[in-house]
Amino acid sequence: MFAASLFVPDRSRKHLLALRSFNIETLMIKEQTTSSLVGRMRMTWWREALDQAYAGNPPAHPTVAMLADAIRERNLTRR
Repeated sequence: MFAASLFVPDRSRKHLLALRSFNIETLMIKEQTTSSLVGRMRMTWWREALDQAYAGNPPAHPTVAMLADAIRERNLTRR
């Protein structure tokens, strides 16, 4: 993915990598948890973290911080 991101304009690269990081973080939930309850809790955390990012007050998490920057600079919708 990083090599492919080199073909993206510099100003957009960090936002593309933020989206990719978010994708990896959420996909790994199933791999990292043995309990469906814990998995649901992590998904709830991500939902709330995204709500906070859209509100302009992201939690102190590197991926969410990068997403908040992409949301703000690129006018990303929730869709």
